[in-house]
Amino acid sequence: MLTAIFAIQALLLVLVIVALVAGWRQLTRSRITIEYEPIVYVEKRLFRKKVVAGYRERLLYDGFPIGQPTERIVYESDEVDRAAIANALTKLLQTVQRSIEATSGVPFTAVKTIGEAISEALD
Repeated sequence: MLTAIFAIQALLLVLVIVALVAGWRQLTRSRITIEYEPIVYVEKRLFRKKVVAGYRERLLYDGFPIGQPTERIVYESDEVDRAAIANALTKLLQTVQRSIEATSGVPFTAVKTIGEAISEALD
């Protein structure tokens, strides 16, 4: 008789422990959240533009951050800024033309257009 009571108490204790663990896990799961934030970096240089895009994720427990945020890069591009090159070459060509015409008196003519020079330089 005493062992049956002891067995019932042990069974009840195991059931209570299982219920507490399951309840704690459910409570913990509802407190953990993941926060996502999109990121875009645009770095402009003299004649280039670099674009990096992705997202930053952070793990939170009850609104408090756990660890450092993790950044994931999903797109990266390094482009040549053709408009800036064309603008710089146009100003350079105008300056050279004025200085040649002013010093020598000879009219200046360009052999290539600026678009052709840019295409040859970048391709």
